[in-house]
Amino acid sequence: MTERLIPHRAVRHMLGDCSAMHVWRLLHDERHQHLTFPRPAKINGRLYWRAADIERWIRRQVEAAGR
Repeated sequence: MTERLIPHRAVRHMLGDCSAMHVWRLLHDERHQHLTFPRPAKINGRLYWRAADIERWIRRQVEAAGR
C-alpha cells in the first residue's frame, strides 16, 4: 500500500486555503500544541505530509467542535 504524500500547498488547501504562517503555527506555536497537528517529512528540503494523516486530523477537529 502506498501512502500518498502531499506538499505544503495541498495541506493549506485542505485546511481552507489557510496561510503558510498558520501551518507553521500549528507545528511550532506552543498555543497550538494541544491540537497535535501531524508532523511532515522533509524530502529534498521540502515538506510533505501523509494525506491520510491530514484527513484524520481534520475529522478529529470537526468531531471535537461537536459537529
